[in-house]
Amino acid sequence: MDTQSIAVGGVELAREGARFFALPLIVQVAAPVLLFAAASTIAIDPALATLMKANVTGVPADIMRALTDLGIGTGCVVGALLLIIFATIARRAHFAPRFEALFARAQRLSFLFLLSLAASGAIVNLMKILAGRHRPRDLFGRSEYGFEPFQFRHALDSFPSGHSQTIFVVTTVLALALPKRWRSISLAGAMIAATRVVMTNHYLSDVVVGSYIGIAAVLLIAPFVLRQGDAPMLRRPLSRL
Repeated sequence: MDTQSIAVGGVELAREGARFFALPLIVQVAAPVLLFAAASTIAIDPALATLMKANVTGVPADIMRALTDLGIGTGCVVGALLLIIFATIARRAHFAPRFEALFARAQRLSFLFLLSLAASGAIVNLMKILAGRHRPRDLFGRSEYGFEPFQFRHALDSFPSGHSQTIFVVTTVLALALPKRWRSISLAGAMIAATRVVMTNHYLSDVVVGSYIGIAAVLLIAPFVLRQGDAPMLRRPLSRL
């Protein structure tokens, strides 16, 4: 393949990616997200964490604890890998030709999930090291609140929330796969992410930024993994979602 062909291919790829509104939207939303996180760090996070610590106990705490574990994501990773394997075998064996398009779409969505999870996870872990934020337990135990940048200790990895990043990678991919259910899927994701605040595992700003990173990763990677028709909601104006 000559240089001109590569250049033409790159232009076509850029045009295809530009059809998705994801990048402009992500850039536009980044500033409000960061501003809210900064304001929350100063004015909301300690008070909200203290309120949750004092009032969420007993059965409600047990329910929140069970829900928050859904953000670990191990089961989703295993499920995505199994789906890729099954779809690959099914397509090569041609034992269900009428479903080959469905299998192919499932493969691409699964790859999107895994790539987005890996990319956003790397960003979150790097930010944890750079920020070095104390977790809420340090506020309650030692009255320590704030940041100690460039630390590698688990106690200083609160910002941003990895659970929230994971759950919003999951919910964003599901919303793309099931566009008619995107509102209920997004609400479920928000509720699960909120348990990180309710259980005082994270501050509100940790969860907001972690969730944003998960969503952004999926929407940025989607144009390079999915094909036309895989995620029709990405091609709609925001006002019609």
